[in-house]
Amino acid sequence: MFGAEGATASEFPLIICQFTANIRTALRRNHEYCKLNWASAPMLASSHRRSSGRMRGFNLMHTEQDKQSDAVTVARGASSVAAIVLAFSRFETLQQLVTALKEQTRPPDEIIVIYQGSREDIAAWLQAQSGLTYIRQHNKGSAGGFCTGIEEAIRRGHGWSWIFDDDAIPKPTALQELVQIPYFSRGEPMFLASRVEDRHGKTYMSPQAADANRWYATVLQEKCVEVVGACWLGLLVNSAAVRKYGLPIAEFFLWEEDLEFTTRLARHGPGYCAINSVIVHYQDPSFDPFGKDFVKYAHYARNRVARAKLEPGSALGKMLRTARRVGHFTTLIAKRKAPLRAMPWVIRGVFFRPRVRYPAE
Repeated sequence: MFGAEGATASEFPLIICQFTANIRTALRRNHEYCKLNWASAPMLASSHRRSSGRMRGFNLMHTEQDKQSDAVTVARGASSVAAIVLAFSRFETLQQLVTALKEQTRPPDEIIVIYQGSREDIAAWLQAQSGLTYIRQHNKGSAGGFCTGIEEAIRRGHGWSWIFDDDAIPKPTALQELVQIPYFSRGEPMFLASRVEDRHGKTYMSPQAADANRWYATVLQEKCVEVVGACWLGLLVNSAAVRKYGLPIAEFFLWEEDLEFTTRLARHGPGYCAINSVIVHYQDPSFDPFGKDFVKYAHYARNRVARAKLEPGSALGKMLRTARRVGHFTTLIAKRKAPLRAMPWVIRGVFFRPRVRYPAE
């Protein structure tokens, strides 16, 4: 690709210089190669590919129960919580998740499921369930799916959105531990997050704590830690914060959109992690950026570079931050720790300028 196949690490910087000297021409020349469509990505099962044509024709669909309430926004309190579930293909864990949400010691006030997959057995099961609101749409990635869910929760009058992928299961007291934090009743936080464990009980993917001096006083008495960002799993988002500071960036599609969203909110107010609220994440332990997971890695590379321009700072600071991130990915590619075909996505991130959208915009 770009004459660099088989290049050694010592030759690679010269190739990158030649490549970046005419970025736009290179991108146009490789447009068809780089233009990946999620519906045809290699990570999708063949059954999904066979039905991708039908998926493009899907409109937003609600259950009959939901259609009856579409005309009005339901009046609910500021402490009302809607659980937002984004479903795609993991049927078994989706069923476990819905059951776990209904069996919470403090159940959510509503369960809203956004289904973006093509399996009719999953769609039929969701439609048959009582006690949940079902929305079907074409695949917009996690970013677009959660935008739909959060907007729907706000439209239906909920004060908070509790967010889940379909491979994460909350422990029975997860929501109760979140709402028992004193900051919840005051409506102060931008968001509240949970501690995340893997299937073996090991804590990982948990939110990054803020400066220790800011949470020593809270960790024992209030059982929470101030944080500066969080992932989607079990994230409880304040609707008032979303109205004021915007939704997740749907154009990110997947990867980095949760960090962009939560760090943006945390710049305007506090976020906390409730250390006794636990989410178990049944993540696929294998990750192959060169093969089945290239689409994820490509979006990660693009979005990571694009975030450098969205974060606060001077024009010069943003430029330097962007250059550092491009250099980071270039180094990984030169050392063959990342696929060469990710380089156009890195460069795309330099020119990628998504905008923050607000509810009901």
